Amino acid sequence: MSRDPSWKIADLIDFEFLLAGDEGGEGREFFEKNVRPQLGPDGEGDRRKVFKIWLEARRGDAGKWPGSRCAAAGKAVASLGGLLGIVLGASVTVGLLHYKGDEPVNVAWFFACTVGVQLLLLVAAAGLWLVRRVTRIFDEFHPLRELLAGLAWALAAGLRKLPGAERARLRAALAVLGRKREIYGSLAAWPFLITTQIFAVAYNVGILAVLVAHVAMMDLAFAWQSSLHLGPEAAHRLVSALAAPWAWAVPNAQPTLAEITASRFSYSEGIAPLDRAALVSWWPFLAYAVAFYGLLLRGGLLVFAALKLRVALRSLAFDHEGCNALHRRLTGPVVAAQDGTARLEISGVAISERAHAGRGGECVALVAADVELPTNQPADYIGAAFGWRVRETRPAQIDHPSGNADALAALADRAPLASVVVVARARRAPIKAIALFLQSVTESAGPNTEVVLLLVGRATGASFAPVGDEEFTHWRNFRAIHGLRVSLEKWSAA
Repeated sequence: MSRDPSWKIADLIDFEFLLAGDEGGEGREFFEKNVRPQLGPDGEGDRRKVFKIWLEARRGDAGKWPGSRCAAAGKAVASLGGLLGIVLGASVTVGLLHYKGDEPVNVAWFFACTVGVQLLLLVAAAGLWLVRRVTRIFDEFHPLRELLAGLAWALAAGLRKLPGAERARLRAALAVLGRKREIYGSLAAWPFLITTQIFAVAYNVGILAVLVAHVAMMDLAFAWQSSLHLGPEAAHRLVSALAAPWAWAVPNAQPTLAEITASRFSYSEGIAPLDRAALVSWWPFLAYAVAFYGLLLRGGLLVFAALKLRVALRSLAFDHEGCNALHRRLTGPVVAAQDGTARLEISGVAISERAHAGRGGECVALVAADVELPTNQPADYIGAAFGWRVRETRPAQIDHPSGNADALAALADRAPLASVVVVARARRAPIKAIALFLQSVTESAGPNTEVVLLLVGRATGASFAPVGDEEFTHWRNFRAIHGLRVSLEKWSAA
């Protein structure tokens, strides 16, 4: 049976939530039992489908997870925004249509307050977008990042009072927010835009509802006035230009020149000399203007944002470091621990011959100087566990970034590579120098090369003890705090 691999924002939230606490967890056996039966013959390489089935199998009842709660909160905010939009639109219109009988409703002021403000906001937003695209003047403007930095600074005193593990966990959580924004790009902007357009659509609905209700139940008079030397002919040309989008399709699209002339209001003359037919000829034009420039335009933006969100979700590649590690665990060999030593083995589960399909390519291994391994062991392990052919194995001083010039130059010379695997001991202090080294490796390898930090446990004869969960969590926090684009893996072979 095949499932639809479509994703929603709630699914992504749950996926990242599970991924954050799952590195080094369940692997091939879970895949064969829960994921494989729902994949097609070649579905193992479709990450969208594999991860969606894995997510559904892991979370069970989606209603208990943070994604569904965030989705419910989002719907509540959108509903509240729609309600507030209707109330605000109705309130503004009631105020503008307040008519005492001796002074008509000012057409220009009504148009400016209902339609003009919305058009001004849209033009300003479009202008800022254009300036940013053309000049890149706002490239360094990251309000969310600055907010997080300010929050971290404000909490600095409190962080110093926390135990070391708690402090690292909180710092990592703050850093992860920025990293997810980088991974998912503008994906988070579309739900925000959808919510604002729901508010705007409801705002225009409120305006139209109150306008039509007042016209139906009250004797309203609309007129225009100006202290400028603006004659009826100029006013008619302006109104004709504004009504052009609907004038060809609807009746009474705009006042005629004669009606515009007869509805010009002057305080010195009052409302008595004005023609009644001319005074009521304005409301269809105002209703059409709100419907077109407000409701239709905002409705179009709402549909556009919804489509862009759908496209953004469909274009997710699921290729960041956490996804790479999860896919390897699910589609790689079964890992079992026996007699206290982690090793690779083929269990009774039927393993597909395509275990490493699509994961080939060449690799360079960098082995930390304090990790003692036989010459061929890194290449043998990497080939068996990851499916990469090791082109070269080099020693590295991972806590001395400036002392690896030859190794870093070799990475650049041997591009393109499928991956660079850095082998290091898990039982050591992750210090700033190691982060600088890993950043240098990532830059030298290039954007299309995956960098894997392969952690080995305590040496036990010719093999290694399993890497403990506490040690692995420590390294994950270290990666998040320093924003490292590396995958974390545990050495699991004898």
